[in-house]
Amino acid sequence: MYQNKYSVVILGAGPIGSLFAIMLSKKCKKLEKILLISKKFTYDDKRILALNYGSVQTLNQFNVFPNIHSHIKNVHISYKNHLGRVLINNTDFQIPFLGSVISYKDLCNSLHKSLLNSKINIIYEDNVSIIEQNEKHVIINVNNKNIYSELLIKANGINVNENCISINDICREYNQYALITEIKSSYNKRYWAWERFTQLGPIAILPHPYKNGHFSVILCTSKNYSAYLLNLNKYDFSTTLNEIFGSRLGRLEVIDDKHIFPLYLKIKKNIIDGRIISIGNAAQTLHPIAGQGLNLGIRDVVYLVKYITPWLNEQEEFYNMALNIFNEKRKCDRNLTIKTTDILSKIFLNTDNFSQISLSFGMIMMSMITPISYPLSNHMVYGFRK
Repeated sequence: MYQNKYSVVILGAGPIGSLFAIMLSKKCKKLEKILLISKKFTYDDKRILALNYGSVQTLNQFNVFPNIHSHIKNVHISYKNHLGRVLINNTDFQIPFLGSVISYKDLCNSLHKSLLNSKINIIYEDNVSIIEQNEKHVIINVNNKNIYSELLIKANGINVNENCISINDICREYNQYALITEIKSSYNKRYWAWERFTQLGPIAILPHPYKNGHFSVILCTSKNYSAYLLNLNKYDFSTTLNEIFGSRLGRLEVIDDKHIFPLYLKIKKNIIDGRIISIGNAAQTLHPIAGQGLNLGIRDVVYLVKYITPWLNEQEEFYNMALNIFNEKRKCDRNLTIKTTDILSKIFLNTDNFSQISLSFGMIMMSMITPISYPLSNHMVYGFRK
């Protein structure tokens, strides 16, 4: 039976909520102060995730990085039917790899095993209501019982009955859908990933964590075209995919079912609302073009744990000073990652001649002059961690 007063309540045990709880369990002296509210754990999600080097280091530090993974050492970026391409290699940064590809299922499984060994208080409930917050607490209703918490951390992964969008927040559809599937290729290049920009939309091809020579495909395109592709049989879709991507991997053959989902941008302008803090997908939902959503959420976790731990361990009297520092430290990273991802999602879809010539020139310059591409590449590999 759980109590009704806590210092920190975490809503959602997806990757971000789970990692936050695990990191707090390693830092906090009194675990009875922490409660995680979660759905029942399930492991049937087939999504594939790309983590940058900085995120992999964080997961390894807390022994929750999945054993099954595929490292990325080279990234090839190109714009179809235009000159110029950018190659990014792990040796550019003097690191063993740029990032890793893992399965969502394996990550959740690893995190949840660690959670169950952490002595964190966990209750399993799907629907939760945030009743109100006052000068002392946030009041949460769980299964008709009120819980009082000094801080509430929203990490998604759970249905919260409230109005999630305020007048200052951003919620915008991209008018694109992401199509995901699995392929195998006749020409196997280990440790390589590709980002190919086309007039139909960007396509990413990532090494599959389970099978050498197999790859995960993420194609972002219009709603109508994604529906058309979804209805193609595997042979016809394979032919279309080869036309879109080209011959860098030889013949591409689709071997798994296709799935589509809509893309949108959701940004909370203020990640701190009194005693309620939003992190991960509760704070921002990004276009998958650069694979930065989860990486940004992991950095949210790292910084929030860093700044509230002294308060939890009673080394500091007031939590609000820690939250103000956290808020300031996250602004630059959030703004840079959100704006970069948003621009990349749209810039290559411009069809006027000036835009296309400018983009081709930019790709050529980035391929020839390393310092031009280095700041962006460095941010994608590490994130802003100062």
